[in-house]
Amino acid sequence: MIFNLLVHLALLVVALMWLVPAVTAGGVAVRQGSAFRGVLAVLAIALINHIGWHLLALLGIATVIPNATMIVACVVAWFVQSCAIALTGKIMPGVLQVRTFSAAMGASLALTAVGWLVTLLF
Repeated sequence: MIFNLLVHLALLVVALMWLVPAVTAGGVAVRQGSAFRGVLAVLAIALINHIGWHLLALLGIATVIPNATMIVACVVAWFVQSCAIALTGKIMPGVLQVRTFSAAMGASLALTAVGWLVTLLF
């Protein structure tokens, strides 16, 4: 269990440091390529994403989403994670550079794909 968590975290950091800048043409990038900064950025994104879902639950929006179509739920999840990436860039500008919200949306797709693959493999 701990091994899977560490592998998942390590692969997400690698994706954030090398795959995401390639996919977003440098629109989202870890500043100065430090692995420690990558870990901080991934943890901050995960925390803000988690808080975002709890805020949606408090507002009652999350109770509506399960009744909606799967496409709507996926779009909302994509938007929440994109907001988490953009907010991380605003809160921690020395760690994560986010140029535009559309770059954050591309980064969200890349990180989601990597997370899905890691979950599938481990």
